[in-house]
Amino acid sequence: MTRQELHRRRPKNVRNSLFVGAMVAARYNPQLKSFRDKLVAAGKPKLIALVAVARKLITILNAIRRDGERISANRRRQTPGVGCERPRATPARAAA
Repeated sequence: MTRQELHRRRPKNVRNSLFVGAMVAARYNPQLKSFRDKLVAAGKPKLIALVAVARKLITILNAIRRDGERISANRRRQTPGVGCERPRATPARAAA
């Protein structure tokens, strides 16, 4: 069985979620953004660079799982460079 055949057998929703996660990480995570930009500057196609970001994201998630760390909303503030650095917008409350 070839690698491509193995790739097709994996759940499509997992691949799609990973791809979207890699797109977000390549845009907002400073380390992963610089990694993607470095690959594109070296002449790699943008899609190949995004796949490399997805693979690196899997490595990061496996390391978090291996170390038994818990992922929470506070993780973003505690560890700069991991996760989205943009503050979340809060809806404006109307004065009552």
